[in-house]
Amino acid sequence: MNLFPSHGECSFFEDLSVGLLAECHSSDQRKTIRLLIRELPGFGKTTTLKMAVQADNKNFVAHPACQNLLTEIWTGKLTDDNHKYKVSFHLLDIWSLHALIHLISSAST
Repeated sequence: MNLFPSHGECSFFEDLSVGLLAECHSSDQRKTIRLLIRELPGFGKTTTLKMAVQADNKNFVAHPACQNLLTEIWTGKLTDDNHKYKVSFHLLDIWSLHALIHLISSAST
């Protein structure tokens, strides 16, 4: 019994996650940002964005919803109604931040 998904299964779920993110983003951009940084108790209080980074899902992280969130965090353009993003951003530890920078630079080349 193989406990690890095959490459095809991984690609399927990566594509599914990007499609779902695109659908959410086109429906409600602010709610999508909240969903990206919401702590998920069933997954060790990690966030969807952090899981995508750890899974090396470059297409997910490169999606405009993720890029907009990261730009808002980076430039400090968060508003009072989304100030909790600042608190939640600490979940992206140094390794994840380094991986994220690598993903963004890889996607642009």
